[in-house]
Amino acid sequence: MEIRRLDIKDLHVEDPGYVDAVGLLGALDLLEGRPLIIFGPKGVGKTMGVYAWAAQHNYLVIEFGCTEGTREKHLYGALGMEGDHIYFTLGCLTSAIDVANEIMDSTDPDKPAGVVLLLNEINGLTPQLQKGLNSFADWQRQVSIPSLGRVFKTAKKAKLWTIGTMNPAAHGGTYALNEDLQSRFRQLWVGYPELDLVKGISPERVIAMTVLPGIDEKWVDTMLSVAQETRSGDMAYQLSTRDLVQALEDAQAMGLDKALKLLSYRYDEGTERDTFHARVQAKAGVDIAAVELMVPPPNLRAPSKPGTRRSVL
Repeated sequence: MEIRRLDIKDLHVEDPGYVDAVGLLGALDLLEGRPLIIFGPKGVGKTMGVYAWAAQHNYLVIEFGCTEGTREKHLYGALGMEGDHIYFTLGCLTSAIDVANEIMDSTDPDKPAGVVLLLNEINGLTPQLQKGLNSFADWQRQVSIPSLGRVFKTAKKAKLWTIGTMNPAAHGGTYALNEDLQSRFRQLWVGYPELDLVKGISPERVIAMTVLPGIDEKWVDTMLSVAQETRSGDMAYQLSTRDLVQALEDAQAMGLDKALKLLSYRYDEGTERDTFHARVQAKAGVDIAAVELMVPPPNLRAPSKPGTRRSVL
């Protein structure tokens, strides 16, 4: 039977330009090869850090986003048919094993060092599917496929590292990690970068200045102040490092006031948004309510006919 799988050339990764503000890369060096779950707030660079580590160590990455809609076929694979031809398409777990074994057997001197299987939002897996990871993550390093009558087993010297990521906050479509899973995976917390009180350095400031060279430093400091305000109170949505970078990108394109206005739409209309407005007013001196982000054109008229371009005055 034909076995279909991802091509190795599609799994090579480039360094994403990750700024290691929290020491994640060093921790990954220490934990290399051990099943690991990285958890922490959204937007702190969990996934990007894994890609950066993989690029630096010449590892391939097979990434899969876990959701409540994930089924066994996504993890293990599924039978398919084209005419009278039957084939089996590997899932992310079986693909990772197959690729890692192929690399180990390769005689190519430039072959990759190994494979990272990245399971994003691993707590999106149902309890049943979580249990399905047991034999994959422990000493057996294998999965059984009854429909094929075959066991996919990681070769002894093959380098396959399973890493999951998850946010700690409970929300729709996630499940508690069962004890079987937790006992097989190390867990590593990654939080928001904190101010170095000794050196007086803000890691998030370094990130912004590195990712956005030439950005106005006052804008960076303003955005950092606003972000800290959302994290220190009881606001439902806390601005992440990713939010900061996106907002500063917007500020470069449209100005700080409009970027803050756009950022305010992350908060539900009512008390949450009013609170954000008040904190921006206090920290940045910007009255968001007075900022116009969308202004109807003065020559408002009926839309152009399909296929014609709208004139811009």
